[in-house]
Amino acid sequence: MAPAHDVPTDVEKTGKTAAGEHEGDHHLKDAIIDIVAASSAAEKALLWRQDKRIVPLSAAIYFLCYLDRSNIGNAKVLNSSTGDDMQTDTRMSNYQFNIALMIFLIGYFLFEVPSNILLKKLRPSRWIAFLMFSWGAISAGLGGTHNFGQVTGVRFLLGAFEAGLFPGLVYYLTFWYKTNERSVRVAFILASATLAGAFGGAIAYGVGHMNMVGGLPGWRWLFILEAIPSMVSAFFVWFLLPDYPERASWLSESEKDLAAQRLHLEGAKGSAASLTWAETRATLTDWRLYGHYAIYFAVSLPFSSLSLFTPSIVSGLGYFDLQAQLMTVPPWAVAYVCQIIVSWLGDHFNARAYACAGAAAVGAIGFLVSALLPAAEYAGRYGCLIVGAAGAFSCIPPMLGWLTSNMWSTASIGLAVALNVSIGAGLGQIPGVWIYKADEAARGYPTGHGVNCAMLFFVSLGALALRYYYALRNGRILAAAEGGPVPRLCLYYHHHPPPPLQSRRPESSTDETATDDRCNISTFLGPLPPNATLENVTAVPQGRSYGEGAANLAYPVDPADLPALCAVTAWNRRFLTVGNGGFGGGINWLEMGVGTRYGFAALSTDTGHNSTATQLEWALGRPSSRTDWGWRTMRGSVELGKRLVEAYYAGNVGNSDNNDEENENGNGGRTGSSSSSSNSVIRYSYFSGCSTGGRQGLKEVQISPGSFDGVLVGAPAWYTSRLNNWATKVAQWDWPADSPRHAPWTALRPLAREVSRRCDGADGVRDGIVSAPERCALDFLARLACGASGASAEDLTTATPQSESPGLLPGSEWTMHVVLNYSGTSPYAIGYERYFVLDDPGLGVADFNDSVVELSARSGPGGATADDYGAIAGIFRESGGKVLMYHGMADALVPTRGSDLYYNRTVEAMEGMKIDRGGDLNATRDFFRYFLVPGMQHCRLTDVDAPWAFGAAYQALTFGNRTYSVPGFEGDAGYDVLMALVDWVERGVPVDSFVATTWRSATDPSSGVLRQRPICAYPKVAAWDGVGDVDRTDSWSCADNHNTTTPVTGLAAQSMPNPVSVRT
Repeated sequence: MAPAHDVPTDVEKTGKTAAGEHEGDHHLKDAIIDIVAASSAAEKALLWRQDKRIVPLSAAIYFLCYLDRSNIGNAKVLNSSTGDDMQTDTRMSNYQFNIALMIFLIGYFLFEVPSNILLKKLRPSRWIAFLMFSWGAISAGLGGTHNFGQVTGVRFLLGAFEAGLFPGLVYYLTFWYKTNERSVRVAFILASATLAGAFGGAIAYGVGHMNMVGGLPGWRWLFILEAIPSMVSAFFVWFLLPDYPERASWLSESEKDLAAQRLHLEGAKGSAASLTWAETRATLTDWRLYGHYAIYFAVSLPFSSLSLFTPSIVSGLGYFDLQAQLMTVPPWAVAYVCQIIVSWLGDHFNARAYACAGAAAVGAIGFLVSALLPAAEYAGRYGCLIVGAAGAFSCIPPMLGWLTSNMWSTASIGLAVALNVSIGAGLGQIPGVWIYKADEAARGYPTGHGVNCAMLFFVSLGALALRYYYALRNGRILAAAEGGPVPRLCLYYHHHPPPPLQSRRPESSTDETATDDRCNISTFLGPLPPNATLENVTAVPQGRSYGEGAANLAYPVDPADLPALCAVTAWNRRFLTVGNGGFGGGINWLEMGVGTRYGFAALSTDTGHNSTATQLEWALGRPSSRTDWGWRTMRGSVELGKRLVEAYYAGNVGNSDNNDEENENGNGGRTGSSSSSSNSVIRYSYFSGCSTGGRQGLKEVQISPGSFDGVLVGAPAWYTSRLNNWATKVAQWDWPADSPRHAPWTALRPLAREVSRRCDGADGVRDGIVSAPERCALDFLARLACGASGASAEDLTTATPQSESPGLLPGSEWTMHVVLNYSGTSPYAIGYERYFVLDDPGLGVADFNDSVVELSARSGPGGATADDYGAIAGIFRESGGKVLMYHGMADALVPTRGSDLYYNRTVEAMEGMKIDRGGDLNATRDFFRYFLVPGMQHCRLTDVDAPWAFGAAYQALTFGNRTYSVPGFEGDAGYDVLMALVDWVERGVPVDSFVATTWRSATDPSSGVLRQRPICAYPKVAAWDGVGDVDRTDSWSCADNHNTTTPVTGLAAQSMPNPVSVRT
């Protein structure tokens, strides 16, 4: 497996590894969520498009800012030979001039944090354009000052308006780039400061020849002329600087979706993220960050002193007046190149601490030698100035990149970066004003060079010490975990993880740590039919990884930190089959890894092919492959998988962690099971899957009721022949983009806010979560006005009397872009008709019509639709099988009402069973319970701080490829729904509710639990007691839902007539 690079991590994050190691969580997340599943080529193309728009413009903005900031150093000595320099003309002493320099930094310190907050609140393009015009006008005003008081006042204002730019740009990049992509881009922006230094000297050299033109000294012309580009450019920035991916008109809708989801999977939300008090408190009290601030404080001294005094230093090296201005160019030019190189090396080798420490050490040596050389050694001291400047400037981008890589949301990054630059640069630059003393010019400024040397040595040692501290803290976390799942670790250097133990040919392991001699080919050949091929038998020592890596297109990241296994050594006599995602092919090693951490023997199918979740071309002209994906590979895999497990453990059950507890039937497995009976080494067989995985579980028990004792089904895409047609129909309504019906990306956020305003409190609690959409009546016509920018309110709400599949619920608007903004080519929509129904790869959205729907329903490609409700209600129920089904109410990919419909039809199927249980619903609840999860999106995650984690499929993998269950509540049946299912199957404990959890940062358990809430089995709903803390479970209970009417029309309610009759 290829080594991972630059993942946002910290000492309290998921991702267990040997101390100092970390693997690629961002690649993991891209692999496990259906929506993203984009190819690396598509992502690279997106990055290139973003870079062309963002990086040059951001660098140009900072270039102009630094030009206006640092030109006072040039103005001090410009035309000094004629007495027309700024200091002489304004009659300032050296002390007063230094005060004027320092007062800028005070304004800079005071306004950095507020500026970053306003940048987020007012949109980057608007706020940065305002700052640019303001500092340009103020800089021009410096050209009109005549005394110390005027210069000081204007410099304070300049500091206040320039304060927010650099931390704001660093923060701005987090709206567009993942953590492993930011540092080199920060370097390009920061390096423009050194470019400004180089050009500043050259510009001053030219402007110096304008001395007394129009009666104005050259230094006044310098301020006026350099201010004009900032003011003019502000208008271009207003219109050209892209704010957020979802607002970028130059991105296609699919690119916007990819851009948003790339960030979302890292905990960032682009324009949706806002700073909460919890994040503020956590950032302010995270003492680790103050180590970063201290290092940045130290590096700010040489940064500021060189910015302000390079012309003066060069003037003391035998160069005078305009020649001195010109000779300031080489130090800045070399520093520019070195910054880019050092930053790239730090990113590429994931070694930012070493990059920072190395560059700082080189700079320190340059200043040290310069301080020790004789004053008359001009050439040597000039060379040392170049070395010192290159080292001092080059250590800044890696340190900033390191800081942002160890933060976990765009909101917390914004505050941390602002504090870093404010405390570090704002306060740190103030001493830099005073260290180059005018009375030491003849001696070569030994104090200034000596202080800069000391500061850079401190930076070097501080970076190494911080890295060492992270390593120690990681070690303590790992030791405390004692082999269990751990929080994520600090990122501080690059590592090469050991290659996975894998092979594509039959072989046996000779590793000394292999589980035992059962892990060999001969153990498994016996149970296999003659046409089966055994590809690989490998023992995996505890703590290692296993999988296929990038060869597996659907799951290119392998599970890590596995328990010792061939099948698991410490077995609990349970068998777990895990599902797949989308139309993907490939063994789901990730979810299998989760299962083994519970102690299950785990199995997955590859569905008969190898592809990502959104690739369907494999199905073209191959009906047999469609059937493999639809049900056949799952059926065969479960059957053969059980045989292999039986063969491995036969005669050795006593060596495992034997689960000998008997259920209420008096045996170790359910009555009637074909594989989990008392004479089998497998006591219980379970299934867990979401989306396509949910469909697979339902389909398997419909065609083979004895396969599983318990089935955990999430957001099942069971209505295959209708669901994908529905997505295509939505695309047909919504596209093309110039259609009056088109709902643009930007309309979805206002729509979501309006729905939240109207529906949030319907459950009696205003918490940002739409928990009772059936209780709110929405009138979009009265509220929405998209105008010329997109669809009208009427377009959004004109309903079709009959749709082909249940539609979306109010509250799912945050992620409606997955069906509304695929630009008509969603693989979940038209791809299905192209490759499954008609075998026509040229089919367009405009070609879609009712005949396609009828053909899809009639032919049922691949037999994938899981609609045999009677099979579940019959044999599966009668033999003791149990089903837990859950669905996020904010799911916009697989509509929640589809699960409503499935449950309703199962209840209807119970009518013919004539079971005296007080009604068909109660009879259904005896074996099948359904849970609606407010605020949860497709399978996991939330945009509204809703509790979403409860140990279901794909959820643990949100925190890394080394976790399982619910972090902090591992294996607790009250918080882990898989364990709740186990208790129901094995101990007869019905699942009335379970607790869902979310954290202050939704993907970071170390940030602390934000909210927990019971998820109640239908028809009950969670009800607040009216007095307790709404974020605590004990303030809620499961109560009857007395109002289940849904008077909502439009896109949020395209559904079958009376979609769930049992709920009315």
